[in-house]
Amino acid sequence: MWWQNRAVLHTAMDDLESFVWVLLWQALQTAPSKMAAGWLADLNDARLKTVRFTKIVIIQDFIQNKVPKMALPRAVKKLCPLLKRLFQECATYPVQIDDLIARNVDLMPEGEDGEFTLEQEKSRIFMAMDETHRDQFVPGLELLCRKAYRSFLTILVEEYQKL
Repeated sequence: MWWQNRAVLHTAMDDLESFVWVLLWQALQTAPSKMAAGWLADLNDARLKTVRFTKIVIIQDFIQNKVPKMALPRAVKKLCPLLKRLFQECATYPVQIDDLIARNVDLMPEGEDGEFTLEQEKSRIFMAMDETHRDQFVPGLELLCRKAYRSFLTILVEEYQKL
């Protein structure tokens, strides 16, 4: 994982999640509030574990409707429904990739004990595939990414129309 200095399988779905974080970060910049300042400080922390923990808490708070909206700047309050839906969408991506890997287990290299395990790092698994297997796996990954983009755009348009 990135916060542990290990390689990760980076996909377009990761870029979509980054978009959500940039959107939130920019909205937090619009007006000072104690909560916004706290989130910004934690998201800008030099310690990656702090950033990771903060992101996990923020995602869970949005998904579970636990964000104290009274403490947020107006720009963030208006974006709460959009951010919630986008974070919900992003939360499905690791599961979708794990499912794709599980469906293509026959393309994966064997683990140290002779068995493939999902616990192996996804990027190591992908890089260990020979070219033929990678050519078979990549279209499924590309399809997942295209579906994610479509879903993201649908959410953005639907929420924009509500503003």
